Amino acid sequence: MELVTTQNVLKLDRALYNKYDFKNIAFIDIEATGFDKINNKVFAVSVGKFENKTFTNEILFCEYNEEKQLLEKFLKLIKGKNIWCTFNGLAFDEPFIFQRLSINGFETPIIDKHIDFYREISPYRNSLDLDGYSLKDMEKYLGIQREDSFNGKECRDAYFEYLSTGDEAIKNKIILHNQEDVSNLPLLFLILQDIEDRGLKRDDMLSKNQKQYIKYLIRKKGISFDKSMLLNMPKKVASRIIYELIQNKVNMNKIEEILENKKSEHL
Repeated sequence: MELVTTQNVLKLDRALYNKYDFKNIAFIDIEATGFDKINNKVFAVSVGKFENKTFTNEILFCEYNEEKQLLEKFLKLIKGKNIWCTFNGLAFDEPFIFQRLSINGFETPIIDKHIDFYREISPYRNSLDLDGYSLKDMEKYLGIQREDSFNGKECRDAYFEYLSTGDEAIKNKIILHNQEDVSNLPLLFLILQDIEDRGLKRDDMLSKNQKQYIKYLIRKKGISFDKSMLLNMPKKVASRIIYELIQNKVNMNKIEEILENKKSEHL
């Protein structure tokens, strides 16, 4: 297994460090041999942490049979950090690495909060005039130029090529990809601050027709409903609420569960 460490000073306002509690954040990205959490493995992981304004990024890279060593070292790197920060990590990185930790006999860490930039920023794509939803699209918005040219699939393919050839140049490209996926993450807080400063609205908010229809169904069913919950409600949540309201027997417990999940997603 190999450990590569990089350090740099990021130009971020001191207020951001305090606002987002940088001292307690582990910035994380993993690379895996596929999407199957049971049969595929983690072969690289990058963990970034702040010490004042110095950002240290530690990248672990392993051979195919060294995953357990990588996971053991990963747990040491994130020790004491109760906030995770990722890009699409709620869907991939967190559940994948938790499953691999469990399979390898490790306890999964306790996370108090997970900031997923994909979920936080992508609903504002149109308002921000982003080219797309990818990390590279958001880096482009900030004027960041990457050295790495891989995407996720190319990185996986390159890993298998490295295992076959032992080509150090290929390994270095994989490490660079994993490194840059994390080293640029803290800068995405600038986009969150931009969204807040400009008072931008999400692109995926419920439509006027959805809002009116929900109000109509509430009146028709004679249901007590806090209409303030309609504020900042995504279309997908509104659709689930409508589905429950049009049933012959309305399940208020289910509606409350949907609304509670909606609140927790926006904390």
